[in-house]
Amino acid sequence: MALTTLADLKTYLGITDAAEDTLLNLLIADADAAILGYIGRTIEQATLTEYYSGDGTQMLVLKQRPVTAVTSVHVDDSGYAGQGSGAFASATEWTAGEDFFIRTEVENESNTGELVAIKGPGTFTADHQPKTWGEWPRGTGNVKVIYVAGYSTVPSDIAGACRILVSWMRASRDNGMPVKSEKLGSYSYTLLEDTGIPELATIRGICNRYRNMILI
Repeated sequence: MALTTLADLKTYLGITDAAEDTLLNLLIADADAAILGYIGRTIEQATLTEYYSGDGTQMLVLKQRPVTAVTSVHVDDSGYAGQGSGAFASATEWTAGEDFFIRTEVENESNTGELVAIKGPGTFTADHQPKTWGEWPRGTGNVKVIYVAGYSTVPSDIAGACRILVSWMRASRDNGMPVKSEKLGSYSYTLLEDTGIPELATIRGICNRYRNMILI
């Protein structure tokens, strides 16, 4: 799923013929890659399988958002991100509502997909007080989560940012800036910089609302 369609882009640019369709499709793909590279996450809704390392805390924050469903959660000390022998067998599955719960109040950017542990090793803290919280057991690649995250349709502001970027790239090309696949990285890096270019400042402002700032 591209961040914008050729038809919407041509309407935005005021183009009524097909003379530039091949170029515009190339620029859409380049702009998609630049924006997704900058925000560091996917936008399209998808079912994801990811591995995490438990750190002994109650919260585990999933990498993609918004989270709409959690299919399964497994905790296996010998899982090693799916590479351990017999990793994440059915007996290692945690039960939603008993072992953990997920905060999915609304489908928006505030839903970061927090998995909250209910159960955990032991019933007492280190100072022998009754434990009233769960925890994700410490380990390396010991938590496997299958979940659904992303948007069923591209948010309108992200689609708009893609169109603005394509327009800027098209104008830059007309002014002698080559548009090649090896330049994609520079587009992403340019978005990071305060270049004083109004179009890029607008794009950056939109993308920063979606940018993945969570360190796992």
